[in-house]
Amino acid sequence: FAFFKTPIYRAELVMAPVMQEKSGGLSALAGQFGGIASLAGVNLPSSGSDVDKVLATLKSRAFLSSFFEQEKVALQFREGEQTDTLSSQGIYEKFTEEVLDLRKDNKTGLVILAIEWSEASLAAKWANTLVAHLNEHQRQFAIAEAQQSIDYLNQQLNKTSVVDMQQSIYRLIESQTKVIMLANVKKEYAMQVIDPALPPEKPVYPQRVLILIVGVVL
Repeated sequence: FAFFKTPIYRAELVMAPVMQEKSGGLSALAGQFGGIASLAGVNLPSSGSDVDKVLATLKSRAFLSSFFEQEKVALQFREGEQTDTLSSQGIYEKFTEEVLDLRKDNKTGLVILAIEWSEASLAAKWANTLVAHLNEHQRQFAIAEAQQSIDYLNQQLNKTSVVDMQQSIYRLIESQTKVIMLANVKKEYAMQVIDPALPPEKPVYPQRVLILIVGVVL
């Protein structure tokens, strides 16, 4: 068992949430015109709960399904299982339960993403690619959401003749335009990679030396 069991390698990546620029004036503006901001879908600076949403997105079925398709993960799983009967649902469950590991340090705010796989180079590649796909997904989502907000605010702008209201709407439009500009120039939009994953040299399973020692003792 110690020498013939397929080894499993663990590639780890350390990342940190990207802190978006906060604007106290915008928060005050939303308090005054919260109805318009809410209907427009304007996102204001919030607490660190956004990190939990990003990590939830990373483990979501919708996001991972796209990742599986682009990286041909299903083919890798079926080759490992030596069967074609593994469904997309089965691949998702197996990946999130046995392959992907996410750990968040509440004290430092750092997040460790680990991939455990039988090929060291592929484990490292998947870890790095997952974060890259996540940042791209969050970038595109932020751009689309901000553009929808701008479209709605422009409609409201045409419906009002009150100068104060128009100025407030202009400021909300300006804030959403900044979101689009930031998303277009920043590749690491949601998570910043502190230490990228490298192909591990030693497997984490099976622990051959420990197994041999226990076997000899038994």
